[in-house]
Amino acid sequence: MKTFLKISLLAIMPLAILGFGVFEKTEIYSSIFKFRGVELAIAERLTTNFGNPKQLIITRQNNPHEFDALWNLIKKNTNNPIPDWTPEVISRIAVENGVAVTLPDKGKVVLVPRNIPVVALRISPSAVSKGKAGKEDWFMVGTVSEIETWLKCERENVRLIFDMLIVSFSIILGILVEFRL
Repeated sequence: MKTFLKISLLAIMPLAILGFGVFEKTEIYSSIFKFRGVELAIAERLTTNFGNPKQLIITRQNNPHEFDALWNLIKKNTNNPIPDWTPEVISRIAVENGVAVTLPDKGKVVLVPRNIPVVALRISPSAVSKGKAGKEDWFMVGTVSEIETWLKCERENVRLIFDMLIVSFSIILGILVEFRL
């Protein structure tokens, strides 16, 4: 038993930490801890080219996975007051006349700044596109950069909990080996 505990302390713990580090980079990890929806929203909606305004919109009806994950992250982290209604749409503000570069394979690509506001609206995307959004129908939740930072903090929190569990387990095993319990 004593040999097993020593092997656990010397080999299994570092392998567990290394294994978790590799696991953190997988889509399975992102799905388990509900990060995947936010990652998709950032990559496919909030930081995309402005060519098609519908690409900027994350709707509760058409993108429920992305919407729910992003809305939960926003509710947990935003410093702005959240109204008592639940939004139907989350979108970043469209960029007009943004800085663009021309890439050989992709053509003109607009550089989307990370400080663009992200808003939540309680009206349908068609009402938004028709300009029917009044001041009471939307609120600013933050910026693209803030959402990326919130996601990074959530990932770091999961890592911290895992590290604390491994350290606690190592301490308990060390005490068991030392006092031959």
